[in-house]
Amino acid sequence: MKPHVAALALLCLSALGLRLSAQEILLAQYKGRAVPVVQAHKNTALVRDGDELVPVMSPSFAFREGGEFLPTLVTVSKLDASTRGVEFLEGGGELNNEFLLRATFTTPYEIPAVYLVLQLHLDGGMLSLFVQEIGDLHAGQPRRLDLSVPLSHPLGEGHYVMHLYSGGRELLHTAQPADFRERALDHLVAQRAAGQPDGPPKLLVGPAPEYPRSLRKTHPTGKAVVHCQIHKNGAVTDLAVTSATDPAFGEAALAAVRQWRFVPRIKGGEPVDTATEIPLNFTPDKKT
Repeated sequence: MKPHVAALALLCLSALGLRLSAQEILLAQYKGRAVPVVQAHKNTALVRDGDELVPVMSPSFAFREGGEFLPTLVTVSKLDASTRGVEFLEGGGELNNEFLLRATFTTPYEIPAVYLVLQLHLDGGMLSLFVQEIGDLHAGQPRRLDLSVPLSHPLGEGHYVMHLYSGGRELLHTAQPADFRERALDHLVAQRAAGQPDGPPKLLVGPAPEYPRSLRKTHPTGKAVVHCQIHKNGAVTDLAVTSATDPAFGEAALAAVRQWRFVPRIKGGEPVDTATEIPLNFTPDKKT
């Protein structure tokens, strides 16, 4: 026998036949009913029983499609997934003892009580679901996770899907395929634009601009104006800085607005493309 480590691939969600607009609600069996998981403590799922959050020990999990993603975005970086096990030299077989996941999570939002759900696709068509608490994500503060999941069955080709949740709602994150996120955002925008009265674009999701690091010694206040095109699906293109009190403010403004998604301008009861200018103000945090 000798130790064996194998790298794994993140399985594309669309390959599982999931619809690319609705979140996957995680359910757990509790008192004979399938109820939504709304939080996690370490690797224990919590469900709501009246006004109380109660742990579900050794639950049977399942997914149900429905509802909207939380309009936020989490950046997943330094992602590394592998299995660690034992290879039997005599027969050439392998036994996966652990699934290892390492990742750093960063977001421009304040997202409380985030937890991860791993969807592990095992040999023989078996599916295993694992819950792990991540904790509160604070704007601009990376949070690292080093996770080891014991396996009772080989992981086969090493396919897995990673979900992130807060309060029972699924989060969009950068480890998901880009087209998956775009379609989910299109759905969020379309739901909010339907039936709206005529009016200008409204910001749906997007980070506040980060104060430029190059100016943190002098701490000037500043502003920038970004010209852009907001399409009828709320996406932002054709960005340009029309004015800025310092070039660094202009660069920071562009970096932020590129990530924004709007509920578009409504005209005649329909969403339409529109050009607009967005002013952004910068106030230094003297602690930085």
